[in-house]
Amino acid sequence: NADERVAVYVKNDSVNQVLFTEIRLGGVVYIYATGTIGAFNAAEPTQGFYAVMVDDSLLLQEQAAVIAPGQSVTLLIDLTEDFPIGRDSQFKLTTTNGAIFVSTVVMGQVSG
Repeated sequence: NADERVAVYVKNDSVNQVLFTEIRLGGVVYIYATGTIGAFNAAEPTQGFYAVMVDDSLLLQEQAAVIAPGQSVTLLIDLTEDFPIGRDSQFKLTTTNGAIFVSTVVMGQVSG
């Protein structure tokens, strides 16, 4: 549902840092947000934003979503709309060097 969070696990397997320029889910572009877990979960609406979680309780504090070589992170995406359970949705991640990663996810399904 809108304003619920989706977690996407990402690992940078390259030898260079990666900077995300765009993240889309279901055709919606999400905006990078910094802050604390508490601020991201605040009562104020954060729909349309995503944060990068670097461990169980810490969000990336950098001004840009930069992932170090070998680093694994969790993207927390605050949904802007309702997605029916079982619906296929496209997830698209674009980096500053032009790399584009696209995957189809099924809402409500956990995959590894």
